[in-house]
Amino acid sequence: AVCVAAAWAAGAAFLATVVSSVDRVTAAAREIAAGNYGAGPAKRRDDEIGELAEALDGVSAEIERSEKVKNDFISSVSHELRTPLTAISGWAETLAADVTDPDSLEAKGLETIRKESGRLGGIVEELLDFSKLGAGHEVLNRTAFDLNAELAETIFMMEQRLAQDGVHVVYTDATGDAPVWGDRQRIRQVFVNLLDNARGFSKPGDAVDVTIEESGRTGFVAVRVRDHGPGIAPEDLPHVKEKFYKGKNSRQGSGIGLALSDEIVALHGGTLTIQSPPGEGVTATVELPLYER
Repeated sequence: AVCVAAAWAAGAAFLATVVSSVDRVTAAAREIAAGNYGAGPAKRRDDEIGELAEALDGVSAEIERSEKVKNDFISSVSHELRTPLTAISGWAETLAADVTDPDSLEAKGLETIRKESGRLGGIVEELLDFSKLGAGHEVLNRTAFDLNAELAETIFMMEQRLAQDGVHVVYTDATGDAPVWGDRQRIRQVFVNLLDNARGFSKPGDAVDVTIEESGRTGFVAVRVRDHGPGIAPEDLPHVKEKFYKGKNSRQGSGIGLALSDEIVALHGGTLTIQSPPGEGVTATVELPLYER
């Protein structure tokens, strides 16, 4: 009986060790799937589970290397594109100044060149920002500022752009003072991206609803930007924050605006969520921690 009990105890201890090792490998695999490529499990056993951990380590290291190569390539190409795009845009404006008939084919052609080079320039800047943030090279310039004041200024800046498409903003401030600690230029960049996305999904006469209010999470403030457009297809919704993802209802763009915004918000300790109930447009919600002076 003593031998049987000892065998059972040894078997249970071995099983617990195996389960613990499998759990550790599973947790590391989930971390890698979430983009944390340095989280591979170190090999601790000389059996099949140890070989699996070693293989997973290799996969993690290779993905991390590939991500670095990709980010370096994006950064290099983006830098190379900056100068010619600036020259193209500048010369288009210079030549347009000498055109006397604004309705002529020449004037329309130069305006198209100016607009398209500006759009491409914006994509290049987004790519540069994303590569810098993803590689951890961008240092946030953090200060204490009032989030609702920053949001109001962004809306004022964007209203004319939205009005050109017949879209207007309905702004509701339900917070009063909303101090946060962060990089106000980066947070403004998030708001611009969300408003521009809402504009792209709206049709003339539509409203974009913007609300700032206390979050359901204690110590957080929530900014919601909602359009009344066609919404996002259910199969696309889980992927819209992935870089370069283009869904069914996607408009022109680089496909990294939401990914970049998500990265910026995460660096501030907040969250960006996207909801699109059928027939109710898209609601983007940014939650940021309040700053306690």
